[in-house]
Amino acid sequence: MKETYRCWAEIDRAALRHNAKVVRDRIGSAEMLAVVKANAYGHGLIGVAETLADEAQLFGVANLQEALTLRETLPHPIVLLGPATPEERPIIAEHGFIPTISSLEEAQAFDRLKAVSVNFKIDTGMGRLGVPASEAGTPRRDRSGSGSRRRRRSG
Repeated sequence: MKETYRCWAEIDRAALRHNAKVVRDRIGSAEMLAVVKANAYGHGLIGVAETLADEAQLFGVANLQEALTLRETLPHPIVLLGPATPEERPIIAEHGFIPTISSLEEAQAFDRLKAVSVNFKIDTGMGRLGVPASEAGTPRRDRSGSGSRRRRRSG
């Protein structure tokens, strides 16, 4: 029997660009991070990223494989929103990707490789990833002497 899909999504790239411009107007000069993880939520990683490339300064992906795929097409900074395994850290550092970290130990592990920008994840209540909000100030202060630079915070 032939497989037939009963549902699909059609992405209107002009509408997507328009929406990104509306966001740009509202946030002014702040950096825009376009989250395209999980194959842009099933809508096509490369197509969606290319569509948003003029408005977004950074892209967020779920994992290293998505970051490597996106890097083949776009030069923008790429934030890995999911955790990195110790084996992935050298590749992340080598390619200049921005890892999401939630501990002093992770920052130190990256610093042993080279100075990298990091996304410091604060758990604001979902309990999936990040340092608890009540403890967020301590690792950041402890890390201030490390080589990591351009620290970003996320909720």
